[in-house]
Amino acid sequence: MNLLEDNIKKLYMRYLIPAVGGAMIIAVYSFVDMLAVGKGVGPDGSAAIAVVMPVFNLADFFGFLTGVGGAVLISVSQGRGETEKRNEHFTASFLLTVILAASSWAGLFFFMEEIFRLFGASEELLPYCIGYGKYIIYAYPTFLLVGYLSCVVRNDNDPFFVLAGLISGAVCNSLGDYIFVFVLKMGIDGAGLASASGSVIQCIILSIHFLRKSNTLRFAKVKGLIQAFISVVKNGFGASFVNISLILSYFFLNNQIMKYSDESALAVYGVISTLGVLFQGVFSGIGVAAQPIISENYGGGRKGRILEIHRQALTASLAFGAVCTLAGVIFPVGITNLLVTVTEELTPYVYSTVPMFSLSFVFKAFNTYVLILFQSLEKSRAAMVLSICEGASLNICLLFLFSILMGTRGIWLSITATEVIVAVVSAFLLSGLKLNKKTNVAS
Repeated sequence: MNLLEDNIKKLYMRYLIPAVGGAMIIAVYSFVDMLAVGKGVGPDGSAAIAVVMPVFNLADFFGFLTGVGGAVLISVSQGRGETEKRNEHFTASFLLTVILAASSWAGLFFFMEEIFRLFGASEELLPYCIGYGKYIIYAYPTFLLVGYLSCVVRNDNDPFFVLAGLISGAVCNSLGDYIFVFVLKMGIDGAGLASASGSVIQCIILSIHFLRKSNTLRFAKVKGLIQAFISVVKNGFGASFVNISLILSYFFLNNQIMKYSDESALAVYGVISTLGVLFQGVFSGIGVAAQPIISENYGGGRKGRILEIHRQALTASLAFGAVCTLAGVIFPVGITNLLVTVTEELTPYVYSTVPMFSLSFVFKAFNTYVLILFQSLEKSRAAMVLSICEGASLNICLLFLFSILMGTRGIWLSITATEVIVAVVSAFLLSGLKLNKKTNVAS
């Protein structure tokens, strides 16, 4: 594929199908586990997965921090024809990935129980959290590497190989859930083992790319390694910080739910947040599919092509976000029943939680795409502003304010309110991005 010359619509479709498929498959881990645990263990198992979910988010944070940061730099260098610089960016991003994986893995391994308690595990839920979470932590480096390799291999003109690798792991996870949870009666431990096994398979298959003839990336001596690390972090922080915002959200939401409600509300939140992760995967996939095309054309000074791909990706994001919102508002019980049996005890929580949470999806889709657009154009400051607003400041402030004023109802409203405000900021920043055909590069 020639990203500087080929038809934009055809290029985007070549990237969109595997990117969205791959993002959904990554999200399938929590989705399939929630389905197996919800049906095979019950609400306590669903609540435990909500507690363990930040471990996945931490792996995604580091994986996309180095993966997106490295991929953007690799694509821009490719557009400028700087092959040696491209290999330096690849080498630096890989080394940083290994360092972050090793250091964060050690912390999770030695403080497993304390971390689960921190994220809202009660004495009743803790055995479920440990049963599921221990396997996720054992295989944690592979979850991180899958996020990194997905970005880098996709940018090396091999998007369908990424999809093939992710599908293989998802199939392994799904079969493992059935065998371990239902056939071998391992309960929630089986769901954790299935997820870990699938991630290992994905990591192995994606690594095979570097042994194939289609691989164009090579390790190279990096001039100024620390500065290279900083460049990777700078360009990947905005997109990856979304996962830190999810970790913070889980921490504060889980604790606020247990403060103002009970395990049943946490179980319903576990279900809808799992669907949210699945939808977020698609939102990210729509933007990630455009990223290599945008970045390489940015490096090559082809601004008209950037505008064309921008319009297609923005339309796709808003359309899918609207569909997700309508589904949650119109069919709350039906959606929840996909993952856990809605009992009489859970029904009031479903009606009070799912529609309000779902209102955030269309705004989330817009915010996610705009953030990736800025990241693709090396506008790291704008991307960072959006990420911090959504995760580290506004979200937390509104959560505490709304829960004090409205109790449990305020918890769900704070999520949508955050996305609405961030959407306004996104629209304002987007209006200042002069995407037109009169000049050669995005200003």
